[in-house]
Amino acid sequence: VKLIQELLPEAKIIGTIYTTSESNSTYLVEEFTKAAEKAGYKVIARGITNVTEIASALDSLLGDIDVMYTAKDNNLASAYSLIIDRTNKANIPVIGATRDFTEEGALASSGISEYQVGYQTGEMILRYLDGA
Repeated sequence: VKLIQELLPEAKIIGTIYTTSESNSTYLVEEFTKAAEKAGYKVIARGITNVTEIASALDSLLGDIDVMYTAKDNNLASAYSLIIDRTNKANIPVIGATRDFTEEGALASSGISEYQVGYQTGEMILRYLDGA
């Protein structure tokens, strides 16, 4: 939420899409919504059950939001190019929950790179195995 406040101070309405069967996505959107509403934003969330519903969920949001927030979600990740394409055409900036989303076109992200975490974990294991 702070990232949106800093980068997009004029934004008032945040849209988000999440997969209802993914507990991580549902939890992130619930927590994000609480924080955003506490900061004075209106959040419009659209739940989906599979990747084929992303386009219609986007269509229902894009005319009503100032910024899009994408939580860590497997369906969203698999169709991120669609999300970026549609939001770019609507001139809606996207804030992602992971650095990977930024690499795929989001304006910014507030999370970590899973690749980098895995890489650093591998380095730690190698040091351990080498007796360091």
